[in-house]
Amino acid sequence: MNSAGALRAAWLAGLALLLVGLLLPAFVNRQPIMYPDSVGYFHSGYAAIKQAKSILDSHREGHVPSAPALTPRQADGVTTARSVYYGLTYVVGYLLGGVWALALGQALMALACLVLAARHAVPLDPLRRIAVLGAVVVLTGMNFFAVAAMPDLFAALMLLSLAVVLTYSPGMGRLEYAFWLGVVALACLYHKAHLAILAVTLVLAAPLVWRRRGRDLLLLAGAGLVALAGHFAVDLAVARATGKPPISPPFLLARLVGDGTAERYLRDVCPKRNLATCAFLDKMPMTENEFLWSHDPDRAVMGGADRETRAAIAAESGSIVLGTLQAYPGEEAAAAAGNVLHQLGDVGVSEYGLVPKDEVAPIPMLAWALDHYAKTGIAQGWMPLDEISVLMRSVYFAALVGIGMMLWQRGRGAVPKDSDEVRFVLLLLIGIAANAFVSGAISGVFDRYQGRVAWLASLGFAVLLVKMLNERRQAGAALKRR
Repeated sequence: MNSAGALRAAWLAGLALLLVGLLLPAFVNRQPIMYPDSVGYFHSGYAAIKQAKSILDSHREGHVPSAPALTPRQADGVTTARSVYYGLTYVVGYLLGGVWALALGQALMALACLVLAARHAVPLDPLRRIAVLGAVVVLTGMNFFAVAAMPDLFAALMLLSLAVVLTYSPGMGRLEYAFWLGVVALACLYHKAHLAILAVTLVLAAPLVWRRRGRDLLLLAGAGLVALAGHFAVDLAVARATGKPPISPPFLLARLVGDGTAERYLRDVCPKRNLATCAFLDKMPMTENEFLWSHDPDRAVMGGADRETRAAIAAESGSIVLGTLQAYPGEEAAAAAGNVLHQLGDVGVSEYGLVPKDEVAPIPMLAWALDHYAKTGIAQGWMPLDEISVLMRSVYFAALVGIGMMLWQRGRGAVPKDSDEVRFVLLLLIGIAANAFVSGAISGVFDRYQGRVAWLASLGFAVLLVKMLNERRQAGAALKRR
């Protein structure tokens, strides 16, 4: 084999090892990671396929379907909490390739994004580049999100896509450019929170890149708008199929309830106003998760109420949020700031220790995966999620400190001040901060929310370190030639 063939074989072997690294947590766990929300996504996709099949069958038979092809529980109070697009991906993958299909597809997507991004941002020979990416995959916990049946991975891939496009777009072809925009659109279709993260990131990044990359900025925003239109299309389809609009979970209201400010506002106004939420005031204080998802009779609100009550709470949530912010602006600002700062440093995968169940209108085809999951390392408790979270957190903070030190030295020649690498890393940091802001201020503080993007800091550190070492190597070579 000639040298070119040997290099190609080594490169392919390196890619295969990277893929194994991305799938490693699933191999150790004995099955790709599932989470309680995974069941909800599967139900969402399954219901969509079931309804589409009913419509197609009706057209073949020449009549209009008289009722939605959903169970009464499914049709009564459909929510937009779980993206039908991610659910469809999950179900179709499960039908075609079983329980491993989704994890393999996500790992391949992550591999493609890493390799393409490193081709621009990590100027090393292919094998050393693979080694750098391998360290990022294994040491940062990125691979946990690659094999989890959750859209968390795509929050980071979206932020990586944004940084690559806004930094390196002049050097990429149309096909690659379309790929990165497609990743952004797909991430935003997979979860509405990703739309909020994209919007915050673009606003914060605009002063840094507008003069050079204004067109790219607008195209990225356009990808988000395409996804937003996709979500509106689902709302219209649900309303048409069930005769009732979907219920949008009141995440902001839940966040303010968790902060305690909404409870104070409700105690002020409930004696004067007949609000549906007032019926649950005696159960407060409660966390945002209890408000949205709990089925405990003593702690449940949205999770235990009938459709009419849930719809009424969702409809009045905006006015309650606005009233709370007007009545207690300082208290809520302080609570939000604390949540964001807490989220910024709360990195890990311990939340994946929750074992999923399918107790409401169970789907038979999912039963094997859930039954087998009881035999996994996570379900049996021997998967060291807490220790892995400590490692992730340590690597994350070390990467942030390393980035800070190298950026501080950029004016002293270690890293050129206006280099593409610096811009790329700054955009990654903006995305990491935007993720913490949206998660902490709007949702809740959970380690997987920041854990899903923490690996971007390590990638940014690697980019700056390689750039600095290359600059020093070039400077040393120049001195030798004198």
